[in-house]
Amino acid sequence: MPEWTRDTPWRQGHLLTADSAKALGIDAKDSLVVVISHDCDLATLPEDGEPCVEVLIGRSLSQANENYTYGKHARVLHTNFSDLSEHIMGEFAAGNRASILKVALAEHQPDEKRRFTPEELARFQMWLAARYRRASFPDPFRERLKKVSKKIEVILQRGKGYIVGLYFNLDSNREIIRTAPEDVYRLDIFVIYNSDASSKGR
Repeated sequence: MPEWTRDTPWRQGHLLTADSAKALGIDAKDSLVVVISHDCDLATLPEDGEPCVEVLIGRSLSQANENYTYGKHARVLHTNFSDLSEHIMGEFAAGNRASILKVALAEHQPDEKRRFTPEELARFQMWLAARYRRASFPDPFRERLKKVSKKIEVILQRGKGYIVGLYFNLDSNREIIRTAPEDVYRLDIFVIYNSDASSKGR
């Protein structure tokens, strides 16, 4: 039986093949199982405190929803795997995780047909990290935001292909107590756009 070593071929962002996922007890139709453990944790031996590999379980898609690409949504991501011979789109929910024993995964090899490009992996890593470092808005502000959310969605839809991210910075990340409904907030809005798309006249 193969042993898990520091020279493991597994890296963060690698996909399991369908056969490997099924053999390891993950048997969902059209499932995509991607390793999310950090490379340093993958290199740590089971007996040294890292006995498991954390994975994220998603599904394949025929087409992406722009609202879920580029990490726009904190809980759902639509992303490409376009580095190798088979190019696919996947959907992942941040909470749909599982742990696989390293001694079990050692018997399997990463998918050799489907993989992130370096750019896709970087966006995937940023989305994973954002779950723990994203902003937390007070309820009164969230209620105000709901009143204009439809207008924001229309703007984002019009900017499809150009706008890849919209970020809010509330009160310069300071916690300010407000007591009256008419109290104002300081809101900085950052729009991230795809310069390649604009240069091509899209």
